[in-house]
Amino acid sequence: MAGRLGDILVRKGFLSEENLKNALQSQGSKPGMLGSILMSRGWVTAEQLGDALAEQFEVPYAELVPQSINPQVIRLLPVEFARGRMAVPISVANRRLVLAMVAPDDIETISEAELITGYQVDPVVSMQADVRSTLDRGFDDRLVA
Repeated sequence: MAGRLGDILVRKGFLSEENLKNALQSQGSKPGMLGSILMSRGWVTAEQLGDALAEQFEVPYAELVPQSINPQVIRLLPVEFARGRMAVPISVANRRLVLAMVAPDDIETISEAELITGYQVDPVVSMQADVRSTLDRGFDDRLVA
């Protein structure tokens, strides 16, 4: 990883040092909530957070539009696995599967997705709400029928 999320946001000019300190105090000892705190307070946009996360994890950021993703691709992973790991397949080409993940550094999830699907996985980082809504839409039997 290329650094801490807050430091990246400050360096890019998306967030002030003062707002970062305030958010970190609010975060307390709960890891992984900084981005949610910053967005809920309106201090960063989803695009800014995505840009910083992409730099932090050294993978591309993918803003998901659930209606534009083929439900058959989404269903390449079992729903329980995808929801539990907060990961959703978004495209397949040339024996490679693009997997949108909240934690694209989760090597175990990537390895298991490769075993389950038979595709080589290329992770991208996405927002948790986007992954969840894409999974909801992809596993809605009324839409796939």
